[in-house]
This record gives sequence, C-alpha cells and structure tokens, in this order.
Amino acid sequence: MHALVCRGNTLADGVATTAVRENTPAWQVDLTQQDELNVIASCAGTPLEMDVRQFLKQQTTIRHHQALLAQKTVKRAVPDFEAVEWRSTLSIIHDRRPVHTFFSSQSDTRNRSRRIKKLFGMLPTMNVMRARHPNLYEDTNCRVCEVNPEDNDHIWCCPETAEVQAAFWEEGLQSIDAWGKQAIAETNRQALERYNRDLAARRVNTPPPVPKTWRGATEDAIWTSLSFINGASDLRNSRITMEANNHLGWSIPSLYRGLSPLQLSTKWKRLFRVPASVATTIAHRFVSYLEEQATELIWKSRCTTTVEWEERRGILPANKRETYRGPRMPWSTGFDCPADRCKCGRPITDHEANQCPGAFKDPLAADEQLLASLAGRRHPTIMERMGRIPFL
Repeated sequence: MHALVCRGNTLADGVATTAVRENTPAWQVDLTQQDELNVIASCAGTPLEMDVRQFLKQQTTIRHHQALLAQKTVKRAVPDFEAVEWRSTLSIIHDRRPVHTFFSSQSDTRNRSRRIKKLFGMLPTMNVMRARHPNLYEDTNCRVCEVNPEDNDHIWCCPETAEVQAAFWEEGLQSIDAWGKQAIAETNRQALERYNRDLAARRVNTPPPVPKTWRGATEDAIWTSLSFINGASDLRNSRITMEANNHLGWSIPSLYRGLSPLQLSTKWKRLFRVPASVATTIAHRFVSYLEEQATELIWKSRCTTTVEWEERRGILPANKRETYRGPRMPWSTGFDCPADRCKCGRPITDHEANQCPGAFKDPLAADEQLLASLAGRRHPTIMERMGRIPFL
C-alpha cells in the first residue's frame, strides 16, 4: 500500500512539473468583454481586479511619496533614496514610537521636528538666519570656530568639535561587541521559539537550531569598513577634513542626520560573519548612537554658544520672531550651492529641459509605479507600502 501511495505521488509530481514547464499562455479574463458588468474600474487604461478602496489607498500613498521625492530639498539631502535603510532611519526619527500609536507630548513633538529638520538640512544655521534677518546678522560665521561660514554641513564638521567627535566615535565602535552579542542572543532565542512551535505543531522534519556565536572583528578592520563614509577615517586621528559637496554621498553629516546606509549593513554582515538581520541591527544601533551624541554634544553646545553671542548683540527671541520688512538677502545665501550644481545637489549637466533629475511631481508617473508593483514587475519600497512599518 505504501509503495502504491509513493508511486502515485511521484506520478502526480511529474504531471504537475510537466504542466508548469509547458509554454502555454496564462489564463486571463477580459473584463471589457463581460456583458454582465455595467461599470469597470480602471487606472491608466488598465482594468482593476482588486478591491477598489484598497487600490485608492495604495495610490494615495505612492502619490504622496512621489511628491516627497520631487522636492529639491529632499533631492539634495537624500540624493540616493534607495541606498538608505529606511526602517532604521524612521525608527531614529520617531524614537521607536510608531505614528499609529497616537502617542504625543511636547518634548516628543520637538524632538521629531528637530530630527526631520536635521534630516533634510533645514536647521536654522547662521547662513539661513542671515538670509531671513540681514538686519540682525552681519555675517554667517560659525560662533564656535569664528572662522568658517556656518551651514547645515559645517555644524557637523566644525574643526573645533573634532576631539569631541573622535571620542564618541571611539565609544560607539567599542560598543559594537555588546550590541552584537545582544543581537545574536535575540536571534538564537527567536530560532528556538520557532523550533518549539514546530514541535508543538508536530512538524517533525524541522531540524533543531544551531546556536550562533559572536566573533567580532579588530578595530582596524572596523575602521576600514567605514572607508566609504567621507571623513570618517580622519576622525581616528581627531581630525576633520571634508571634501566639497559632501552632501552628494555618504559622509559624517549623513550619519549625524540619522540616515542609516544599507552599505554599512552589507559590509558588517561580511565583516562579522553574521546574518543580515543581526548586521542591520548593529548598524542601526551605531547610527542611532552617533545621531544622539551629535545632537547632545555638537548641536546643543553650538546652540548655547550662539545664543550667548546673540544676547551680547542684543538679539532676543522676540526679535527673530518679528517679520523683517526690509530688503532681504538672496535665498541662495541661506542654501548656497556651487555654480555647476543645481539646488537639488545634482550637476547641471544631469538636467534635461531645465527639469531636475530623479522623481518629479507627476501623478501619472506615480500610477505607473503602482501598476508595475501590482503586476509584479517591481517591489514597492518601504515608503510606498501601507500599514505599520516595523521599526528596528
């Protein structure tokens, strides 16, 4: 009897395999030829074969995302949107408090606002304040070093903060072993729970999990893995030397603004020989630590120094809130950019018909992305998906 069952299963598998491999056209239903349907919902000429309400929600989400990418501020602050680990970045912005929980407080709102402004390079630095109130600010010099003009890049790369930055980078790298051991322990615990659930469900073919161990890496190897971040290697010697236009790639300000690079997770997966989930967790902890320390030790210290300078000049908060009626400075003074580059950060040569490269605010382009996702030709990004985003 057992032999007959095995022979029947083998025969059924062979028939199914042959049917799958046959070059036959896929079975489709032409909704436009159905006489019973009076109204057929469609998008860009394509009939909808899913819940219309769900489709409209997904369409709205992708259109909002397309409008976000079309902003020049976003193009300059995040030139490569696909190179960012957005689960980690959103977790940092929202301090691991998902929006759907409706948690709110004054301090939480201020922190989220500051992180969003920092992410997109919109902090009220001296060049921005001079553009807004040229009657109050005579120059754009940084009040920490009193040498260089202060913009949203300089505040994170001021030479006067080199020793402070080198210190908390060293502390962050020394914490990697502790973070790695915690992540490995959590991975082993989850694997054991899955195995126990399979046993309870009588899935006898599930092999027992093999516990993973944390091996770590040398300090030199870790610093080498950070070589793709502009200026990171110089911090080891308590120096800050940044190339021009560092916002066009991964740099120290990118990490301080809370952007977590996918490349860091990839490099640390190979370096520490751990699963991708563990490497992503360690990278998230490291970037989150840098963002927090940069805020506490660089930005808040800079604000204290700047406020003291403003008080000596008689510049009070009420003066900054007043609407300036006189001739303004050109706004380019607030967000200066080299002559050969657009305000989005890309070279002028990348533009066609005076239009910035990359995404642009076009609802039809967003609909094409949606239809491609529904047809299986592309995977929607985490920013295009609906529902709850599982923060790291």
